[in-house]
Amino acid sequence: MYEDKKRGPHLYTRPIAYLDAVRICLTHPDRQQTVQLFESYFARVKELTRRTPWELRAEGSSYKERLQEWLSGNYYLQDGFLAIAQCIQIGWRGRVSGEATVTVLAVLTYRAQEGQLPESVRMLVEKGLLPNVPMDPYSGGPLVYKVSGDSFTLYSVGEDFVDDGGVPCEWNDESGGDHVFWPTPAAHQ
Repeated sequence: MYEDKKRGPHLYTRPIAYLDAVRICLTHPDRQQTVQLFESYFARVKELTRRTPWELRAEGSSYKERLQEWLSGNYYLQDGFLAIAQCIQIGWRGRVSGEATVTVLAVLTYRAQEGQLPESVRMLVEKGLLPNVPMDPYSGGPLVYKVSGDSFTLYSVGEDFVDDGGVPCEWNDESGGDHVFWPTPAAHQ
């Protein structure tokens, strides 16, 4: 994302120096090469979206780094298509948020049926309230579920890939923390 001092951040083309523009014009792939790159790029993106953020981190990479690598040498595609890394990341946030919501509902249903909280998420699977243990795409393991008295906490370790014990943070919070789904943030106030 380019940030213009007057207009603020936006996704449009970043300014370049005149000599860089000349170099791009003289050395840039032609139309046919760009079309081939475009087609192979989206085939690779489709495959990349199946990889969790944790899997890429374990390989020492990220969505943005992979996309930059694939688009290197093509100024026009690189300038516009790097935003797809953010789209993939938002997709994983949505997916884990959805699974967490279903898990919270299953925990509350279990408590209503049994009069107590389940000791583990696996008990929800055994009871038929969940099809499987929900995985955290940021840890490579299941979402963290902890029972404390008559309440519980359910969270993802979040985009810093570190389990901070359920200390809540928002997505994109670079100061660290976990993305807590339960108790809801309003319950902390």
